[in-house]
Amino acid sequence: MPILAIALQKTHIKISGPDARKFLQGQLSCDINEITPTQSRLAAHCNAKGRMISLGRVYQYQDSIYFAVPQSIAKAALDHLKHYAMFSKVSFVEKELQSIGIIGQNAKAMIEPHLNENLLLIELSGRLEIIGPSDKLDELAQKLNFSLSDDNTLWEIADIQDGLAFLSPETVGKFLPHDINLPLLNGVSFNKGCYIGQEIIARMQFLGKLKTKLVLVEVHTEGSQPGSNIVDSEQKSQGEIICQASIKPGQYLALALFKQAPDLNTYYLENQGQVNIKKLFNP
Repeated sequence: MPILAIALQKTHIKISGPDARKFLQGQLSCDINEITPTQSRLAAHCNAKGRMISLGRVYQYQDSIYFAVPQSIAKAALDHLKHYAMFSKVSFVEKELQSIGIIGQNAKAMIEPHLNENLLLIELSGRLEIIGPSDKLDELAQKLNFSLSDDNTLWEIADIQDGLAFLSPETVGKFLPHDINLPLLNGVSFNKGCYIGQEIIARMQFLGKLKTKLVLVEVHTEGSQPGSNIVDSEQKSQGEIICQASIKPGQYLALALFKQAPDLNTYYLENQGQVNIKKLFNP
C-alpha cells in the first residue's frame, strides 16, 4: 500500500497560562497529569449531564498543552472551554499548529529521521499523526516527496474501523463517554477527582448497567446524517448514527449506538435506507 499523507481537518486549541493544567484537570475527562511530551490522551469535555460537547486528543507540544478537535465542532469546543475559564488564569489560541495523518506500511521508519523539536509524532493503530507549524509540516512533506491530500475520508474511515468515534455539529451534546467506549480507550479517569459531568459518568461506571452497544455498520442511502435514527422493520427505534464517512455515493461506513446488542443483521434508517451490521465493539 502506498503511503498516504492527509492534511487533517482539525483545530488545535492551545491552552496556556499558570492555571492551564489545573483548569483542564477540572474540565476534561482524562487525567491531565498523564499528559507528557511522549504521552497523549483522548478526552471529552462534557456538560453537567455528562454529555460530550467536544471530543478530541490532548497532548503536550513543547511546553504547552493542546486540545485537538474536528474543525466542525471547534467553535462549540472553544465556547464551552471559555465558559468555565472566567476565573482561571488561562488563555486560548487557535491555528498555531496543524497536523497531517499518515497511512501506510513502514511510514514511521521513513519519517523518524526527519523529525525534530518542531514536530510531534503520535502513533495510532497502524497510523501516524504528525503535529507542528504549517511551514514545518510543508518542509517535511517536501523532503519525503509526499503529496498532501485535503480529503479526510480515508482517515475518518480508519477511525471508524478502529472504533474511534468523532463528533459533528449534529451530535454535540448527545452522547455519554461510555457510549463510545471512551473509558476503555483511556479517555476517562475515575480517580483524578471532580470535572464537569463527572458525577454522571462515575455513576454509569460503578452503578449503572450499560445496555447500549457501539456497532460498526454500513449504511446504504443518500440521506444518512450523524444523529439519524435507526429503526427495525416495524419502525421501532433501535439506535442512531454517531459518525460516518462516505465509502462511495450512497454508501457510508459508520459507528452507531444501539440501545442493546443488535439481534438482526439488517436495520433501516427512519428516513429510508438500509443499515447492515458489521461488527460489535463491546459485546
